[in-house]
Amino acid sequence: MIKICHLADHLNGKVDGIFTHIKMIIRSSDRSKVLHYLCFQGDKDIEEEIENLGGKVIILPEITSKVPIKAIFKFTRIVRSENIQIVHTHYLKPYIIAGFCNIFFKRKVVFNYHGIFIQNEYYNLFEKALYQIVHFTITKFRGVQLVLTPSIFSKKKLLSETKLFSNIISYYNGGNQFLDNNNLNNSIVSKIGSVGSFRRIYVCRIDSEKRVDRAIDIISQLKKENVDIHLFIFGNGDLMDEIRSQIERLNVQKLITFLGIVKNPKIYFNYFDTMILTSDREGLPLVIWEAMSQGLPIISTDVGGVKEIIIDARCGLLFNKNNLKDGSLLIKRIIRDDNLKKTLGVNGLNAIKHKYNQENFDKQINGIYSCLVKI
Repeated sequence: MIKICHLADHLNGKVDGIFTHIKMIIRSSDRSKVLHYLCFQGDKDIEEEIENLGGKVIILPEITSKVPIKAIFKFTRIVRSENIQIVHTHYLKPYIIAGFCNIFFKRKVVFNYHGIFIQNEYYNLFEKALYQIVHFTITKFRGVQLVLTPSIFSKKKLLSETKLFSNIISYYNGGNQFLDNNNLNNSIVSKIGSVGSFRRIYVCRIDSEKRVDRAIDIISQLKKENVDIHLFIFGNGDLMDEIRSQIERLNVQKLITFLGIVKNPKIYFNYFDTMILTSDREGLPLVIWEAMSQGLPIISTDVGGVKEIIIDARCGLLFNKNNLKDGSLLIKRIIRDDNLKKTLGVNGLNAIKHKYNQENFDKQINGIYSCLVKI
């Protein structure tokens, strides 16, 4: 039995691509051969989901500490007592904890890069310097054996920040077409159906890097041009008050509907005409695969690994994140050209069927785990 422990912090289980990624991995595994653990800060809903998938949960509240020294010692004991063979880390702090521990307990550690590492706006100069020292120490003493990146772009971005990782593999999560329509919320369906305008969907956390404000600005511009359009927003976040204030200031309240946090929003995608993403940065958001799997054309800022999928699958349109005028032009183009909208949707659906499917992702990830155990 291979024992794999996913170490993560900041999981919320709602609009949470990393948690979805972890669930995909657990779901794909053969339960007779692999046992997955999730070690994190704790959340009842997340714990229940993991256990329903056949995984085990380890609560590590110390992982939330700014300087997680207690978490390092406690996690070392966990790895030894549970005889964990592979530690699969998500986010920087879990990588630091597991990588540092692994200098001593010598297991296999995987760092899953999700688009952000040490150089970002969340850390001050002292924190960045400290993390750089620990990162150097971890790689010097082979505390990490493998790095996974969710796109080729992500691999290049990580290499531009650090050349210390010796083994980096890119993967694509992909998607599947299965829909559990039994869980449809009729009130949400009714809200969507009551709008006769061109329906855009936006699925994200409402925080600084997702830049929902750009989507609102585009709506405002289209309103001035008398374009019949409506924006639906799935999700919640720290900037909700600011976004609502922006909507009132621009007087576009009637053109925007908040649907809140909804589990498995993909089941509603068939009710929309297109998806828009206006992020500042991305690794490769899972919502891209979900939109493609439901034949929903995508309009997105040219960030992260989005471009390599959009161009290869020919399933969407891209614009520069600093050029909202181009974003509004693309929306008008797809509204006016129904054949283009249908073609982009069909292309995305075919790409999921034949290339970017979850089966291929499962084979790659499980193959990686098997190879690590044999090394």
